[in-house]
Amino acid sequence: MLSQNTSSSDSSQTQTPIYDVLISGMGPAGLTAAIELINSGKSVVIITNRSQQFLRVQGISLSEEKRKYLADMISTIDKSIMTENDKKFLISLNQDITISLKEIEKFLYRQLLRHQTEGKSISLIFESELKQIDLKKGEATFGRIHADGQSTNHDLKSLFFTHLICADGKNRHALSLVEKNTGKLINFTPDPNSSAHHVYHANVYVCAKRKDNKPFILPKLDFNSVVQEGLLSFTSLNRRHLRKHENEGTTTIKFIYATEVPLYFRDNSNEIERKKYILEKAKETIVAMLPPENGDIEISVAAPSKKYGLAKDKLKLTFFESHLEEADQVIIQDLNLWNATVILSGDNCRTSNYQLGHGVLDAFSHAVSIGKLLNKEIDPDNYTGMVKALNQKNSMRSQLFDAKKDVAAQALNEKAERVAKSFPSMLKQSSS
Repeated sequence: MLSQNTSSSDSSQTQTPIYDVLISGMGPAGLTAAIELINSGKSVVIITNRSQQFLRVQGISLSEEKRKYLADMISTIDKSIMTENDKKFLISLNQDITISLKEIEKFLYRQLLRHQTEGKSISLIFESELKQIDLKKGEATFGRIHADGQSTNHDLKSLFFTHLICADGKNRHALSLVEKNTGKLINFTPDPNSSAHHVYHANVYVCAKRKDNKPFILPKLDFNSVVQEGLLSFTSLNRRHLRKHENEGTTTIKFIYATEVPLYFRDNSNEIERKKYILEKAKETIVAMLPPENGDIEISVAAPSKKYGLAKDKLKLTFFESHLEEADQVIIQDLNLWNATVILSGDNCRTSNYQLGHGVLDAFSHAVSIGKLLNKEIDPDNYTGMVKALNQKNSMRSQLFDAKKDVAAQALNEKAERVAKSFPSMLKQSSS
């Protein structure tokens, strides 16, 4: 059984907010867990270091099951009072192959606000950071993050909780505080099947423009992925996006370009060289996908954001590492010592392979199971078993994905060798 927090009659405690659940993090894992829990009558507070801006533009390929899960959140709402943004999101769920992460997060956030107006117990604390966790008391201390990105130990506040859900991404800030408080370390072991997984990646928000300033002639199919020199690249454009550009006769296209980055380049280049390399790769990829009638094109990082400023601009060109690893324990509790229980979710359970998009898919599955766990429909062993089964499935998917990528890369290399071998004979024929 999961532990239940009991408040004392001490007056200092009665003046401190008490919640059933404290969630650290407001990504897909934290947002969906909150929705599941407030729907079952739990009081929830979310603490996040971000502002009320959702800026991550990565494209996510959602399964039909997860699309239905999201659509069902508003299926019972009277369409006459449904927001225009929710209506647009439903259209995107039905039509788009990929959906940007920020649109998913904004949709989930809108549902939390709707529940809040309906009187459900949900508190949202932005631009703040957990400073201390005390599982014996079931108490958390937190403080504001200042404009310079730093937090101090001044003007700290406290709250009491029964359950802590660690859903703050691969940085695992809340979990680090739990480990400090309990002296118990959670081990993260590398995925044994991830030896072929490429570690170094870059993501850039790109603007493409024809040099002759004429409207783009667009392909009939989605821009998807390509393997160049053994490295996989993605673009975020889909049919609806392309048709919109074509109908408007646009001379520019903005999209996300994500690519694996060679190790030698990551370790032996400066920021300017990295930017130049990524833009050259983005251009190669787009030129290969566009009809040749477009001629030469120019590629640049999308212009600075007038609305969101530096916070969004930092996301327009990023380099990051992707290590596939999973926690050996996803529920932390000791009924003899602590009044609170810790539950891991999202990247706290297993870091995601973003190329497969299963970080978001896992977050939805974790949230549903956490709701059942705290409603006592399943026990901690069931939740642990679900997470392990999901981890194993993702490990196999990653292994198959990397194998297919290697096959594609080999096929391209063989094609290049055939072209190279035929080149002398082609020259001979042209001269004759």
